[in-house]
Amino acid sequence: MNSRGQAALEYITTYGWALLVLIILGVVLFTMAAPSGLITKGKTGFSEIDIPRFGLNSTSGDLQVQLHNRLADPVTVTAIYARTADGNLANRTNVSLSVGPGKTTDFINVAVPLALSGGTYAYDVSIEFYYTKISSATLFNSTGTLSGTV
Repeated sequence: MNSRGQAALEYITTYGWALLVLIILGVVLFTMAAPSGLITKGKTGFSEIDIPRFGLNSTSGDLQVQLHNRLADPVTVTAIYARTADGNLANRTNVSLSVGPGKTTDFINVAVPLALSGGTYAYDVSIEFYYTKISSATLFNSTGTLSGTV
């Protein structure tokens, strides 16, 4: 009985290591191939005013964004700034848009430099707003990055 237990333990140990090596190899190969094939859009940041949906207009090349107010108070959005990855201001789009608490806007066009088809884009976006109930004297910003492939 003791030799049967030892044989089972050796079997599990030998093939367990081989299985572990195959799993690690599979994960490495998948992560090397996945970024260009699977990831098409990304969003980071944005606190008070979020961007739940965005994309590039295939005709005009404009960045189209929807704004969502995460706050418990209404806000008025005054401008949307888009900067390229190198920090240069791509555009400032002036708006005067009231957004109620928990509400989402229609798509807004933000003119940005045209991205090449098949290429990638990344814009640092800043949404300038103020609390409608208070005053337009104090402006706030909700910032983040939008990226993807064309």
